[in-house]
Amino acid sequence: MRVLVLNSGSSSIKYEVIDTSGEEVLLRGMVDRIGAGGAILTQRRHADDRKVKEAIPGARHVDAFESL
Repeated sequence: MRVLVLNSGSSSIKYEVIDTSGEEVLLRGMVDRIGAGGAILTQRRHADDRKVKEAIPGARHVDAFESL
């Protein structure tokens, strides 16, 4: 089973996707600067070490969550 873990704060959302069968982290990331202008999504997929970094202009929490 895969589980999405979210930690939502006032200006950021941090998250992980965990495979519970082996307790392996599959994906980890965060969106910071929410509501402050210039929000940025940063994430890393552990299987192939793929990294993503992208701007989310005018982001609110709902926009940041949709970007995940």
